[in-house]
Amino acid sequence: RRHTELSTSSHQRTTPPAFFDHLPLELEVQKFHVLRVKEPVGGFTLFTITRAAMGGSDVPGVAQTVTWVIVWPIVEQRCVDVRTMLDDVRMASSHPEEFVASVLLFLKRCDEAQIKINNRESWNLTPELLLQRCHDDWVGPFIFLGEEYHGGYVCNTTKNVEKLRRAHTRLEGIQAGRIAGALTRRQFASVVGLIIFMAHTISLPLWKLFTVLRAYASI
Repeated sequence: RRHTELSTSSHQRTTPPAFFDHLPLELEVQKFHVLRVKEPVGGFTLFTITRAAMGGSDVPGVAQTVTWVIVWPIVEQRCVDVRTMLDDVRMASSHPEEFVASVLLFLKRCDEAQIKINNRESWNLTPELLLQRCHDDWVGPFIFLGEEYHGGYVCNTTKNVEKLRRAHTRLEGIQAGRIAGALTRRQFASVVGLIIFMAHTISLPLWKLFTVLRAYASI
């Protein structure tokens, strides 16, 4: 199934390289961010971390907040659809002038925050060329945050469909006794999460997943 992405004719996607490295730690908190490295000859060496560390439990929340702050003035305009996930940002609109102004504002705010964007110089275009580039990219196909876009439509990616097919085959095999072993609660929860994500992609209401949700609640 496919779900039409209504009233959208242009969009922009950006992903900063090594986004966490763009987030410096204030001097007074650096002493609380220490990395201990075991030396080959024995003993340990301590390193003070000056940037947000990959793998830190609090870092994704900080990164997402930084992204929200950058795009918030655009979100408030309401004529441009903004979707983010950490360092991935996508903006789309059917209003050419507002869209171009939003893209330029986004680039300006990234520059001011010293957030680097891949191929930043390639975005230094006239409004007409910028709009044309974003429109051509909108035609697709492209994948953004696990969803596939093509010519104004969005559908589930082949990769996610295959994941769900394999999970279904394994569940059937375990139930029928053809496959040894069992499915853990964590694995089942992951499958349910994937189903809900894929249902959202095609605007499938959750009430149609009643049986799945009831099985999830039972565990």
